[in-house]
Parts: sequence; structure tokens; C-alpha cells
Amino acid sequence: MEALYTSSEARSKLNASTSTFKRWVDNGKIRKVTPPNKKQGMYVKEDVDKLAEEMQPFTQNIQNGKRPGRKSKILKTEVDWQKISDLPAILKLDLEVYHESIVGDIGLYISWERKNPNITLLSYEASNRGNVLAYLSLIPLPEKIILSILKGEREETSINADEIETYERKGAYTLLAESAVTHPDHPEQLNHILREALRYWCDQYPDRYIEKIYAQAATDAGDVLIRRLYFSPLYDFSDNAYVLDLRKPGIAKPIKIFQECIQHKKREQGNKLAFLKNKDAATFAVAKPEDAQGIYEVIASLWGTLHTTPVQTRLSWYQKNPEIDHIVKQEDEVTGYVTIMPMKHEAIEKLIAGKIRGWDIKPDDILPFMPGVPLECYTGIAVKAGVNKPKEYGMRLLSGILNTMRSYAKKGIVITKLYAVSDTPNGVKLSRDLGFEEEQPAPGSTFNQYVLDLEKSESPFAVEYRELLTKSKAKNLLGENTKQSGSKKRQNKDSRLVRENRSEKTTV
Repeated sequence: MEALYTSSEARSKLNASTSTFKRWVDNGKIRKVTPPNKKQGMYVKEDVDKLAEEMQPFTQNIQNGKRPGRKSKILKTEVDWQKISDLPAILKLDLEVYHESIVGDIGLYISWERKNPNITLLSYEASNRGNVLAYLSLIPLPEKIILSILKGEREETSINADEIETYERKGAYTLLAESAVTHPDHPEQLNHILREALRYWCDQYPDRYIEKIYAQAATDAGDVLIRRLYFSPLYDFSDNAYVLDLRKPGIAKPIKIFQECIQHKKREQGNKLAFLKNKDAATFAVAKPEDAQGIYEVIASLWGTLHTTPVQTRLSWYQKNPEIDHIVKQEDEVTGYVTIMPMKHEAIEKLIAGKIRGWDIKPDDILPFMPGVPLECYTGIAVKAGVNKPKEYGMRLLSGILNTMRSYAKKGIVITKLYAVSDTPNGVKLSRDLGFEEEQPAPGSTFNQYVLDLEKSESPFAVEYRELLTKSKAKNLLGENTKQSGSKKRQNKDSRLVRENRSEKTTV
């Protein structure tokens, strides 16, 4: 039998995205083999290794900051909301793209900016904000005004600041994509801005949300960009008018990711409301030693006592890390639990491969949660068999552990990967909904194996975790710098007091 790679192994070898890897498979460059009675395929090692060897020169050039056949270097960039001081740099980019001496009315743009500072997102060189590489302007306007512009009854430059909405009110908004400009050498920057804009609006939900985005193509390139995002044409208005109705399922990847983020927040909101209405709502908390017996009973109700970790073993784990288990309780009964257990990588590999079982985990295999230390965690979730409304307990566990992960990120606890196994339809669905990727099961294993790479995954949960972790790191760095500055000031003050004391003694 030919040597095979799993999907993740092959993509890691090729340093390729999921879409690129799929294209190579579809083109026949990599052969796919699906074992009997399995849905998940594997990939011929010889094909993957050969392609990786062919791509090696290209990969080296990318790592060195160069692309074959291109002179432009890859810049480190940042995305931020436009400030009034950025307008000269934006007009400079307009001049470079459109080759016109004057593009727009800078006084008009200043009035828009003063009315609503969250209209234009721009991408610029990290070390030089004056080097703007792309920008995107989305203006919140009453739909009646937007339609008037699309029909040609008035110009975009006729929009006055009083007509532009702020984001103070709650509810739905309609946006006009007034401008989308990118430097010819850096077309990828527009994707970065679009992703950040959609992320901003996902954060606003449910208080504020977009219903529709309207756009008008001013150039052939703009027309192509609009159609790539699957805007619908409005031929009744004009040949270059389009609308994207975000109340309907999107097709383009950035829009689909955005809508998944919204759905994720809807589910969370629904979970909160359901439990607020229930006066006897279950409580979610970190498991204490006295809860270990309740967790034992949850597992035993599902898989029997022969396949349940003994209470004493779990108590020994708590001595190494008392925060690995979280529980839902209803009237002092443990009705469900979720585990996030940081472990040594070798132990996790053995566990998900079925070489060891839960009761074989030693306290020495478990690691503590420590800020700044990268950790890999084994996860598991279960609701007690036979309880009433098991879905509600499952939702409570899920919302609780997501909040726990957010708190870890805010504390600077770095979790790089989550691993899980499941043999139930609910477990499989939950893993997929959270963005876990299915791995090839170990030989002889009856469990599906899953991994969520929190450093790379584009799932809303993973993206939010990374953002919170980045903010935590920045806050800690600022605090450390402030602490050092304060320490230096105290040292200077102490030195001054010593000199004054010496002077007083000399006078006496």
C-alpha cells in the first residue's frame, strides 16, 4: 500500500491553504485515496513530496520577502480607522491610482469624518502611516438617499454631513460603498480591510447590524471586485449599480465568514435569553474536589462504570491543575461537564490515538495554566443521560466554556491547539460548528479525531480568541513599561531624598 498523508499533514508539508490544496487535488497533482467505509480521504505521500520539492525555490523566495517575477517587497501593514490627518496620504493614493491632479473635495471629506469617524478603514505601512496602501469607505445613509444616488438623481459629492448617520442608535443600517481603492502593487490589502470592516460589524451585533450594502462601480476593476463579492446588479437603476443583501446567505468567502460570526453571536444570545427566562437556571462554574463524584456519575451514565475515570484519579489531576474541569449544576446535581486539560503533546497524541484512556492520564502529563506559555489542550464535553432538557444543559456548557476561553485570552493564557475525539452525532456536530478540523482516525480507533488550530483557524471563535490575546499582550506590555517607568521615577526620587538627607546632616 502506498504511503499516505492526512489532509493536515499534506497541507503542512506544502505550507498551503485549504483552498489551494483542494485545487491541486482537483487538478490531479495530488492523488486522493479514501479507505473503505471511511468518508475522510488521505493523500499519496509521493505526490505531496514531489510537489513540495518543486515549490521549494518559490517557498524560499516567499520566506525571504520576495515573489518570483516581482520587485515589490512584502510590507508589514496595519489597519485603522481614518483620521483627518490621513487625508493627504489618501489623496496621494488616489492620484497614483486615477492619475488625476485633484480627486474629490478634501473639505467635504473632513466634514464626513467629523460627523462619523468610523466611515473609512485604511491599510498603511506599519512603520510609515503616510504610506497608505488601500482604503475602504462605507457611509451609513438612509436608504432613500442611497437609491437617489444610484439612480443618478444626485452625485456622491452632494452628500452633506447632516445626512450621514452616526452609530449611536441601535438597529439596522444601510451602507453606501463610496470608495474602495488599493495600490496597484498591493491588491491584497483591500481584502485585509474588508475583513476588518466585517469584523467590526460582527462586534456591533446585535445592537447594530448591516442590512444592505450598496455600491456603484466607477471603473472596470471596481466592477470586477463588486461581482467577486456577489453583489446583485440593479439594472433598473443603472448599469453600474449593485446591492449586497446581508439578510440572505452569502457566497463569497469573506461574507460567509462574517455571517457565520453573526450566527455564532445569535446562538450565544439565544442561550443567554433562554436561561434568563428560566428562574431555576443551571449554574456554570469551575469544578471543585467535591464535584468529582458528580462528574464520575455523568460519564458512567453514558459509557458505564468500566469506562469511567475513578474519582481519586480526577482528584489527583486537580492537585496539578484545579481549573481543568467546569460543570453545570441543577439543584446541587452535576448535570454536565466540560474539560479543557493542558497536557504534554506526547500524552495528547497517545490519548486521541486510543493508546491510553482517560484513566491512564498521570498528573505529570498535566500542565498548569500560565500566562505567556503556549499550551495544547485536550477537550471533552458531556451531559448526563436521562436528564430533562439535555440540550439546554449542553448550551449552558458551551456558552460557559466560550466565556472561560475569553477570560483565558484576556489573562494572556496562550492556547495554541484544542484536541477532541467523539463517536456521537452531537459531538461531531459541535466539533464542526466550533471550527474543529477532522483528522484521520488512528488504526483500530472507533472515535473521530478533531483539532482546532487557534493560531490559524478562521472560525469566529478562534478569530475572537486571537484578538483578545493580542489585546492582552499589548496591555501587559504597556503595563510593564509603565511599571518600569514608575520604578525609575521612584529610584530617582529615593536618590534625591538620600542627597537631601546627606545635605541636612552636613548642615547640622
